[in-house]
Amino acid sequence: MPKRKKSNKLKDLAFEVARETITPELAIEYLDENNFERNRAISKQVVKEYADRIKGGTFAAGTEVVFAQVGDRLVFVDGQHRLSGVVDSGVPMDFSVKTYSLPDEESLLRLYTTIDMGYGRTLGHAIKAYDVQNELELTSTEAGMIAAAIVLMECGWTNRRRRKGEYHDIITKVRTWGTEAQAYFDAIRGCPKSSAMMMRKAAITATALVTLRARPAKAAEFWRGVSHCEGTATDPRRLFHFFLAKVHMEQSQMNPEVLLRYIASAWNAWSQNRTLRVLKPHDVDAPLRLHYCKI
Repeated sequence: MPKRKKSNKLKDLAFEVARETITPELAIEYLDENNFERNRAISKQVVKEYADRIKGGTFAAGTEVVFAQVGDRLVFVDGQHRLSGVVDSGVPMDFSVKTYSLPDEESLLRLYTTIDMGYGRTLGHAIKAYDVQNELELTSTEAGMIAAAIVLMECGWTNRRRRKGEYHDIITKVRTWGTEAQAYFDAIRGCPKSSAMMMRKAAITATALVTLRARPAKAAEFWRGVSHCEGTATDPRRLFHFFLAKVHMEQSQMNPEVLLRYIASAWNAWSQNRTLRVLKPHDVDAPLRLHYCKI
């Protein structure tokens, strides 16, 4: 009989479960010595809710907390708010302790960003866990913008579809756009604060990434001009800047699909060295098309 191949899928990971009484002292030890080093910040409100339930006798015995054994290292993966509740309440509690046996650090990151029994994890928590901002030399805000742009791309450039897959998949794709991300933030750096707020929109960031990949020099000029309001009255970049300023001032929540049509009109004109007297949305009934770009 052929040997079964080892699987790295989360559903196939080996684990053990044991019942353990965790005292406040032991909880402090787990939190201080074993907690995942890039865990999200603890919410005082969530800890208070757990502590109140523990003291009030409404916290269920056998609630799960999760560890991972990675080589010789034991890492506390899920349950920091529950154990902090034990510490604050001063009351020992019986927990169901699940310990996964993991082959490497990458598996640990996937487990951390996927499993959660309580206070739900977000894409921002995954970015911090994978240390994406330091890897790509971005700020946490910039890394979040790139991740949101990737989600929009993965959803077919529309917010009407739900994202599928793990956070791990999004992070993997974010890592492939590092060069374009740096070029985008270099282009808009130093722009007025009001412009910087506009340039954070996922539809704009996503379009910036694909245009910078297709035509790096031309796209850098485009996004610098948009963010800094450069050019003459008929410059597509200037027209698009004022369009965004109007949307921003009106605090309008414009649908990304509509915004993308205006971006396409401005970019297509700029990339072909055309001027515009009026900025109109790219044909809404036709497939979205950005000149020179694959989307």
